[in-house]
Amino acid sequence: MSARKETRESSDSPQKKGTTSALATALLAAVPLGVALLVGGLLLPRAVSPDDVPIPLGDARALEHSARADQLLAEEARRAPLSADVRAIGSALRALNEGQAANQNAPELLLYERKSTLDAAVSRVLRDAALGPHALLVLRAVELETFLVEIARFEATGTVSAEMEALGSGFVPRMRAASWLRDHNRVVLNDAQRRAAFKMMWNATASVDGVQELALTTDETRAIYALYLGFPHPSESASAALSAARRNARDGATCASLVAGERVEAERWRIDKIKRYALMDPAYPASFAIGISNYRRGSFALAAENFRDWLRDHPNGAYALRARNYLKASIDADQGEL
Repeated sequence: MSARKETRESSDSPQKKGTTSALATALLAAVPLGVALLVGGLLLPRAVSPDDVPIPLGDARALEHSARADQLLAEEARRAPLSADVRAIGSALRALNEGQAANQNAPELLLYERKSTLDAAVSRVLRDAALGPHALLVLRAVELETFLVEIARFEATGTVSAEMEALGSGFVPRMRAASWLRDHNRVVLNDAQRRAAFKMMWNATASVDGVQELALTTDETRAIYALYLGFPHPSESASAALSAARRNARDGATCASLVAGERVEAERWRIDKIKRYALMDPAYPASFAIGISNYRRGSFALAAENFRDWLRDHPNGAYALRARNYLKASIDADQGEL
């Protein structure tokens, strides 16, 4: 009994207690250091290839409000027939679109005459105090509803109807040229983008881009630029040159070079859209996005410069860590280390 007690007392000696206490203190002291090393490791730049560029986000409720406003305008036309002058605009639009769709080599004089007829009809309605821009809004909303139906019909059948050509000449060929068709006839544009794209197309054909009442809303513009930045493609001239080169390609190396060239041209086109969008939305991270595009097209030194620009003005924030990682990747790639 006394021996066990002596042993227990020995184990609880002041020397043993001191050693245990010192070890516990050392372990506790090591915890902050370990956390600091872990966090520091996470914060250190790592060479990470960039993801895709940030996409503008439109307000869903605002877009729904715009769609509902168009529906109400179309309902207004069903309650009260359009005036003869407004119907004349619709007829002139159809004639011009049909002329362009029927033959891409249509006589310039014919198209000029049809465009002049359209411009005169639009001017007449805008000058009429009883009609004005509101009448054009109503007409555009009516044609928009029909156009959306025709897109759905095309996606279901793969056939471009005469009605679609009359409302949006060349829409499907433009979608195909931009690689905005999937599985042959599925249009990648969502509902908001389809609506905004038709309005842009309509405004341009009717030459009413300067009429404020007919302008796209801020969120409709965001929807269009989400399409541009999310699905970039080479410019029309670059696409033509690439197509010609493909026809003459005779080996795998040439084909691979053309694929790389297409990517370069698509990113060049996207950079132009990023710069244009940044003028309208200063909050968009333009230099960060341009850096991603430059990296994707193989311009690593330029990409590094873009990411440095972003970090100089935004050392902290949502994109700071990614920008540091992308900067390191750009530097390494420029030095041939990736």
